[in-house]
Amino acid sequence: MTVRVGGLSIVLLAALVLPGCGLVLDVDPPDQPGPDAQGLDAGRADAGPRPCGGDDTCDDGDACNGEEICLEGVCAAGEPIACDDGDACNGMETCDAGECMPGASLECPDDGDPCNGEETCKPELGCSAIAPLDCDDGIECTVDRCDAAQCHHEPDDGSCTLAAGGTCDLELGCQYPTCDATTCVSDGCTAAVCEGETCVRTSFCADGQACCAGACVAAGCDDGLECTEDACGETGCMHVAIDDGRPCAGNACALSAGCVAGACLTSATRACGDGQPCTIDTCDPVAGCVHTPAPSTTLCSDGDACTTGDLCAGGACTPGTIRLSCAMVDEPCRVARCDAALGCVVEPVPAGTLCGMGATCDRAGNCCGDGRRDCDGDGICECAGTCSGGVCATRACGADTDCSAGEACCMSGSGTGSFCYAAACLGCCMPRP
Repeated sequence: MTVRVGGLSIVLLAALVLPGCGLVLDVDPPDQPGPDAQGLDAGRADAGPRPCGGDDTCDDGDACNGEEICLEGVCAAGEPIACDDGDACNGMETCDAGECMPGASLECPDDGDPCNGEETCKPELGCSAIAPLDCDDGIECTVDRCDAAQCHHEPDDGSCTLAAGGTCDLELGCQYPTCDATTCVSDGCTAAVCEGETCVRTSFCADGQACCAGACVAAGCDDGLECTEDACGETGCMHVAIDDGRPCAGNACALSAGCVAGACLTSATRACGDGQPCTIDTCDPVAGCVHTPAPSTTLCSDGDACTTGDLCAGGACTPGTIRLSCAMVDEPCRVARCDAALGCVVEPVPAGTLCGMGATCDRAGNCCGDGRRDCDGDGICECAGTCSGGVCATRACGADTDCSAGEACCMSGSGTGSFCYAAACLGCCMPRP
């Protein structure tokens, strides 16, 4: 049988197996309307502003980039969902279909070197080594270092500068020859006099300072840089750059930092997004994450689809003053309302509601008795035409051209005549002679 549906001709094969509605057709079901069929999900990606008549015409189908709204007749972009919780140890969170998905936990393998400490994960820094092996022996004139998981202490006679001929003892520190005018001498920051066999030295340096090569310097020759190793040498303070990548403090915006060529270099920047559309999120190297209220003209969504023109105020989203209008045409068995989650929806009134003289509404929102009837006994008055063999036909016909697009002319299952049937009902009619 050849059926005309719209502008297309479809060849159908059928086998008569039962009387009445007795043809079984191998017909693929018509394509079902996708999410854009009613314009509820616009699904467009225009490069420029798009005019609109309501929030429901602006939805681009991607819940992760926020809820688009219609503002003054033009679609305005939504606020993307921020999923990063600022914890580097639980991985990078992502957004999928409007839901934040957890990331993979960060593993911090042991590098096998106890000199740089134990590898662990800190939420604000990521993988970092903590508690490096402390090799300080308390002797000022020794050079302390960690190598191959062991502490090594090397004497440095050059750091014993309080008198001539000083040597460094691994247990006693700087030792000087018997006190005499040659060994017990004053310098630019120390006065030295012999009292018996003892050279008594008095420092002129202020508290927190030490005498190094005749000059007052910061205690330990500390230059204030965490990526240098500081010591006093024969000619004064020495500062050796650290270049082994050991952890350093960096700044409040760094997730991890290490010493490279004497400087503390950061390798990752801290994410400060708080997921709030009405705050401007920035990171200050000293204060860390800063969340500043967005301007009062910033668009946002209060989560209620029935309010329009929501704006930020004081860092929070306040509902718009205009409610979404859900007016509908005159349909006695259907009513339009605004749903906070879905926006405007049309729903049937309760079945049995009066809709005319002697007519009541069915459960699908049709008015039974007002030119409509229930052909198949399912409690829904779906037929506004002729009921034939339990199927609704719109009108009598003599050829497919007598029918509308999406319909075909065929004989009713009861053989009472030819009628226009919707494509979905083609299995319930006989081929025309």
